[in-house]
Amino acid sequence: MAEKLQITIVGLGLVGASAGLALRRYADKVSIVGHDKDSKLAAKAKKMGAVDRTEWNLISAVSEADRILLALPADQIRSTLSAISKDLKTGCLLLDTAEVKAAVLQWAAELLPKEVHLVGGHPILMVENPSVDAASAVSSRTSCFA
Repeated sequence: MAEKLQITIVGLGLVGASAGLALRRYADKVSIVGHDKDSKLAAKAKKMGAVDRTEWNLISAVSEADRILLALPADQIRSTLSAISKDLKTGCLLLDTAEVKAAVLQWAAELLPKEVHLVGGHPILMVENPSVDAASAVSSRTSCFA
């Protein structure tokens, strides 16, 4: 049996938790690790099944990840990339969901090792309640990535 890919979700609000729930359909192929500065939000994401486990330490959460979803506001991306850049696996692929791209791509070029790649995405959210309580794997109200 092939080893599972580790996907780490950094930011466990609506977007991160929804992505985790959507990844559940690949439970036989992926292990989902979650990290959020807000320990209550991380616990809620774990309880709802969006992640297999949580890590309070950001470096511990990302150091073995094959894929990382940065479900963070744009103003947190640069500092996060700076903090994790030296601890990423060779070949790791990052996906960001920030609402701006030029700055994020510039930070990635500046901070990430050449063996690590970032892809920019942007979720389209059409929900009345933008909290983790509205997280859903499949919904007519949300599109995970556009």
